Amino acid sequence: FVEEKLGLQVSMRLPSHRGWSTEEVEKANKIDFWLIGGTNLLDSYFPFRRQWEINYAQYKILKGRVLLFGVGWRSYQNNLNLFSKFIYNQLLCKSAPHSVRDDYTLKKLDILNLHTINTSCPTLWNAQLEKQTNNELGVVCTLTNYNQNPDRDRKMLECSKSNYGEVFFWGQNALDWNYAKTLEIGRAHV
Repeated sequence: FVEEKLGLQVSMRLPSHRGWSTEEVEKANKIDFWLIGGTNLLDSYFPFRRQWEINYAQYKILKGRVLLFGVGWRSYQNNLNLFSKFIYNQLLCKSAPHSVRDDYTLKKLDILNLHTINTSCPTLWNAQLEKQTNNELGVVCTLTNYNQNPDRDRKMLECSKSNYGEVFFWGQNALDWNYAKTLEIGRAHV
């Protein structure tokens, strides 16, 4: 997407869940800015429940050069701890807007006085959004296992079943599918 739609050259891709090798650090030192995209990477309790593994070498390379690209918050959490505020203020670029996937993340980053825009999740950017009146069409639904609300979630799925011919479930992981099955709303496609 970054190369195709934005015309940017991607120099390297690195995972966020582990430290970098010496060779990766050497290559990473040559990168001007970093896009982190399409993940619920941010967390109020950094470094205790981190999904973003950052050692000192990575910190020095990333400092002030990270742009968020359709990123969300790990889960609904209390206020940011002091270290989370510190690390995000150090790493996130202050001279360009950040793209987040939801209002919850937008409000969290507003606390840090960052220019942030809710652009939704990058997976939706190519979606053809138009109001459908034909209930023979299907609908895609998703749920999350870590923030369950069975009454609300069941109502959403039942409403989807009554307004569309088919319900397709898209789980982000196996636990999401297990949670969806407990709601007993009938057959859905996975």
